This record gives sequence, C-alpha cells and structure tokens, in this order.
Amino acid sequence: MSTFTFRYKHIIRELPVFEVGNGLKIAYLDTLSDYELVTALSQEMASSVCAKETFVPLQRLVLFTAENKGIPFAYATAQELQKRCPHKEIALAIARKQKKKFFGTCIETQKASITTERETETLYLPESDRKKLDGSDVILIDDFYSTGASMKALERLAKRCNAKIADKIVAVWETADHTQPPDVTFVATLPVL
Repeated sequence: MSTFTFRYKHIIRELPVFEVGNGLKIAYLDTLSDYELVTALSQEMASSVCAKETFVPLQRLVLFTAENKGIPFAYATAQELQKRCPHKEIALAIARKQKKKFFGTCIETQKASITTERETETLYLPESDRKKLDGSDVILIDDFYSTGASMKALERLAKRCNAKIADKIVAVWETADHTQPPDVTFVATLPVL
C-alpha cells in the first residue's frame, strides 16, 4: 500500500492512500481518533476566525457542522473561541446523517459524497438546532474541503434558517491543483493524488 507523509507544524502522520473512484486517490487522514492533530488544527481555526474583522462585532455565534468528522473540530474550535472571547455566547448546531424520531420537525438537504458507497447523502437538521440557527450569525465549519459539497449543503441549511453566514472554515483543504477554494478559509492542505 502506498502512503503519503502529512505534516502540520510538529505533527507528522504517515497516511494510507486509497482510490475513491474514477482514478481519484486520497491520503486518508483519520481525524476522529487524532486528538493531538484536531487540537492543533482547531487552535489555528479559532485564530483565523478571531483575526477577521467580521468576528469582532458578533456577540452570539453558532458554529454549524455536519456529522461525523466535523464535530470534534466544532467542539475544539468553540472551546478555543470561548477562551479567547469569554464575553461571546457560542453555541453549536449539527446536521445529522440519520433522521431520529426525537429530532422534531427537520429540514434536510442532499449532498454528493466521494468517500461513501452511496453517491449522495442526506443531511437532517433537527428542530432544536434549526432554532439555534434562526437569524443567528453562523460560522460553517468542517474537517475537509474536497469538492465543496458538504460546505454547500451546510450553507443551504443555514440559509433556510435565515442565518447570517459570518465565515466558512475547514481544517484541511484537499487539492489537486492548489487553487484556493472560494470564500473558505483553511489551515492545512492535503494533496489529491
């Protein structure tokens, strides 16, 4: 199996390379079980958010992500933002991949997927999280930006809740050509092989 060496600051990971279809290969970075890396990337994500002029006037802020791998980044970034800005009210909202009976009235959207067996996935926004987003200033946050499908799905859901999108940030931008994704901040890169 081929591998790729990923480096972020002092952190080095040897990643297995997998084909995800149509000759497209990615280096698999398992952030769900990498506390050290998630913490380091989230600290940088919080720094990036705090550095933007649009962040200063915000008093209440909702970090909005999707299951599964975006959740650790949302939690860690929220903790870091709360440390730096204790006067701000910070909340989390999470789009889910499975609908549950106790979610109340959900709104939903479809997104394309390059890493699952299904070509599309549905994201469900539970009623309680929909209420958090309603009219709020929101930062869309995710683990990876490859095709942009997840970020676009989060944006669609946020807009349906009349949320004001203050920022879009991802931990790792997966790129084949090194052109920056439009209006999305990222803190690390990983090549598409």
